[in-house]
This record gives sequence, C-alpha cells and structure tokens, in this order.
Amino acid sequence: MNRISRSLQFVLTGLTGALLTMLPVSAEGLSLYGSVTTEAIAGLGEANRGQGGFESDIRIIAETTGNSAITFRAEAGALLSYGLSSEAAIIFDSAAVQPPSQLPPGDDLHREVYVDQAWAETTLELFTVKAGILPVSWGSAYIHNPVARTAPPALPGEDLDRAIGRPGIILFVPLPAGFSTEGYALAVPRLDDAVPHIAELDFSTIPFGTKLQFQSPFADLAIYAIREVMQEGMSEVWIGADGTTVFADITVYAEFATTLSYSTELSAGFSCIIPGIDLGLRGEYIHLSSGAEHGSCSGISFIDGSERMLGQQYVFLQLEKEDPRAAAWKLSAGTLVNLLDRSAAILGEAEWRPLTDFCLGGFTRIFTADESSSREFGGSLPIAPGMALRPYRSVAGIRATWYF
Repeated sequence: MNRISRSLQFVLTGLTGALLTMLPVSAEGLSLYGSVTTEAIAGLGEANRGQGGFESDIRIIAETTGNSAITFRAEAGALLSYGLSSEAAIIFDSAAVQPPSQLPPGDDLHREVYVDQAWAETTLELFTVKAGILPVSWGSAYIHNPVARTAPPALPGEDLDRAIGRPGIILFVPLPAGFSTEGYALAVPRLDDAVPHIAELDFSTIPFGTKLQFQSPFADLAIYAIREVMQEGMSEVWIGADGTTVFADITVYAEFATTLSYSTELSAGFSCIIPGIDLGLRGEYIHLSSGAEHGSCSGISFIDGSERMLGQQYVFLQLEKEDPRAAAWKLSAGTLVNLLDRSAAILGEAEWRPLTDFCLGGFTRIFTADESSSREFGGSLPIAPGMALRPYRSVAGIRATWYF
C-alpha cells in the first residue's frame, strides 16, 4: 500500500477514534446482538457425488441506540468453511491451483476473522460525516449494481444482506428542493493485491465517488461519478445514473454505468406483491458489455475476484412467499440465466422459525451446464492451456441459525 493510502488510513483511524471517545458508552446506549449460523451441504449430480462441505459463521453487531449525537456501528465475525462451502477449496480442487503434496488433509479448510463494519457518524449543522470501516450502498438494483464499485462482487446465492465495508469516509450534504449530494473516499482498493508490491505515489490509487440525488413522492433519481480502483495501479472512471419509481404498486428501477473506455453495465428490473395470494415477484435484466459474447467464459477474473458474472446478458426471476401473520416461515425460488450460453443458476430456499431466536432452513443451488462445457453456470471455465476452473457446483444443504 502506498504512502497516500497509509496516510488516509491514519487520518481515518484518528478521526474514528476521536468520534468514539465522545460516544455515551453505557448499557442503556449500546445494543449488542448477533447470530451463529451452521450449514452442511452435499453435492448433487454425477460430477459432485461424494462431495460435501460445511460452514459455521459467528457474527456480532454492536450499535448505539437512542438519540445520541454520535452514532456507532460495528459488525464482525469468524467464519470456518470446508469443502464445497469454501471458494478457496473449490479453487484448490480444480486444476487451477495444486496444493503442495506435503499439506495434511484438510488443507482446504478456510478460516477467516472479518470486520465488515466499524464506523461512527455525526450530523453537524450543514452535513453528516461518517468515518471508519463502512459500506457504500449505492444503486437501486437487486442482483447487480453497476454503480457499486467498492466491495468485491458477490456470487449467485451468497448472502446479499452482508454489507462489506472498506476504510474510508462519507460526507452527506442535504440541499434544497429534494436534492442532496454524497461523496466518499476510501483507503484501499476494491480487491486486495494478490502479490504485494511497492506502488508509485499516485492519487489514482485512492478510490472515490460522488453522487447528486433527487427525491420526490414520484421518483428517486441520481447521477454518479466514480473512480474505481480494483487493485493498486488498476483504476477506471465510471459515470452512472439510476432511478426508482412506483407504478400501480409495482416498484420499477433502472441503473446504468459506463467508463471512458466505453465499458457499459446496465441493470433494470421490478418487484411487486401479487394481490390476493401475497406472493412476491421480482425480475431483473443485466447487461455487461465486457462479458463473454459467444457463450464461452474464462475463469481468470473469477480467481482474482474481479468478476463473479462472466457473461454479457442475464435475466433473473424470483418468487417469494412469507407467512403473512408472524413471518414464521418463508419460501423462495429464483433463477439467474446467462442468455448467451443458456446456462442457469437455480436457487431455492425454505426457512422455518419455530422460536423467535431460532431458525431452521434448507436450500439448493443447481447449476445446469455440463461439466465438460465452458458454459458459465456448471461448466469448466478455461484459465490457461490445459487448465480449467469449475467454480459452480450443484449442492443441497441444511442450515440452522441462532439469534442472540
């Protein structure tokens, strides 16, 4: 990390620390809660027969409550994953990376202690400032946000509610007539460097963004200017816009971003509740101009973490049904289809909450492409001559979550 990034991290750490020393730390002013989730999965289909995995995730959240002048939130946890539950294990299992032969059994056990958020926020006379490890939640789309250029992309079926932060600062300024502006500057790139190196002293290594937003009873609109830094020395400027409106009880949204080199991303969709049966329906179309055009995806960007959707055009559909009385159960089924290679991710989930603080569930992730093909969802994606990565494996699993 270069000296500019280190200096920004030092300033942010000092600012966050100063804000935290002003917090009213007391049992009445602090809420502490979390969850423990354990899941076990088994491979489906001939290609995944005999394979399995497990994952255990402990997550703790602390935040201020009440009307404190300075608010604080921290979210951290510890994760253990093995086998088909571990992305690292899947990469080891492929021809992409061969682990050294002297490693003992269980070398694909992934251990991670993470801090997703740790920030403090205060509102002054003309603006609101937030500093620390914080997520930048920009965009209105559900599956893919073209204007969200700070956190690593997510996999189909991953926890969309997990908001991964980066060390930085956010400034929000309300303006007259329903307008507002917001900007951020971060201390680290979107992706961690795979190989550490000494970067040049260059302002382009600092990710930042700004948006101008307009909110009215009829629609929410925003325009964006963003410098994305994937890794040090790899930056791109994005110009984007998004909008959301409600028409006949149907929420409709569109989100768009383009670079100066004419790379374009678009998401457009809708969500609604079908009257009479209280069935949730969601749909989204996604276009990525930099994706594979002819149905043959490469696994290179999957390994370095820069991309999780490798094709060019997608459509997503989801149905969801929830207990209308006490939310004691929920069922959902969805599919994400690569329109060019015709492969699909089929995602199903069922949850039952017999107690207020305990939830049981089951889920499936089925990927339709043949293992020998280079189609995205289920196929073997080439990364080098004679080498391929098969990141998507069909599985079924059970999950238990205790909330405290």
